[in-house]
Amino acid sequence: MHSLTSPRRDYQFSAITSLDGLEPLKSLWQTVQWHPNSDFDFYQLIIKERSAHVKPFVIVVSRDRQPVTLIAARIECTKMKIRLGYCTLARMPIRQLVVIQGGVMGEQSPDLFAQTLGYLNRVLREQKLDLVTIGQVEVASPLIGAAKNTIGWWQLSMGLQVTQHWSLQLPKTWDEFMKARSKKHRYWLKRLENVLSKDFPDAWSIKRYTSPEEAEEFVETAEVVAATTYHRTLGVGFCRNSENSRRIELEARAGQLCG
Repeated sequence: MHSLTSPRRDYQFSAITSLDGLEPLKSLWQTVQWHPNSDFDFYQLIIKERSAHVKPFVIVVSRDRQPVTLIAARIECTKMKIRLGYCTLARMPIRQLVVIQGGVMGEQSPDLFAQTLGYLNRVLREQKLDLVTIGQVEVASPLIGAAKNTIGWWQLSMGLQVTQHWSLQLPKTWDEFMKARSKKHRYWLKRLENVLSKDFPDAWSIKRYTSPEEAEEFVETAEVVAATTYHRTLGVGFCRNSENSRRIELEARAGQLCG
């Protein structure tokens, strides 16, 4: 008895390294996109806002001269922190290829990933890159095994800690939502309004920001709040700058702003 194996498929690879070169891919990109972080317009916005140290690098994987997979990445010049515990001993300049979260779009298979990682190995040498960083990857993805088997561990950064993602189908009404909560949770939610009214009588309100017309107001309001938090002292968290303002404007235009 003979076992039959599927013939190996050969893929062709090319790289787009300018924003102008992405335009012919827009229709395919929007068809295979599955994660908001890999949105076509959002990808371009980040490249433009960080153009001083970030360049586009989108890999087009083709079979029989037809694109079947897009890998959205970027080349970044950054500094890697060398730490000892909480102490930063040094900051080493590096050039890295970052595959963004949700950046692998389209056809996926062990054969495709094995050949793709071989191509990335060549990119590392030709572009004189120090590191390949791959964003969040599904645990079952064959990309994980292909990356470990192809790229040296010293040139591969891939988060290996498993993180669970949860989803909740929201009911149509607030009453239905409350009925589905435990008695303790219902008490806690109802208590919030009473606490606010007691501590800040007639001085608090809740406002939602969703439309493009409200985007700028949301940025200004969020900045007022963020400026008073400890995050600002640490240099993290929200701040009103060109990138964040344009990101929120983009989300609002796409109907995704929920501020």
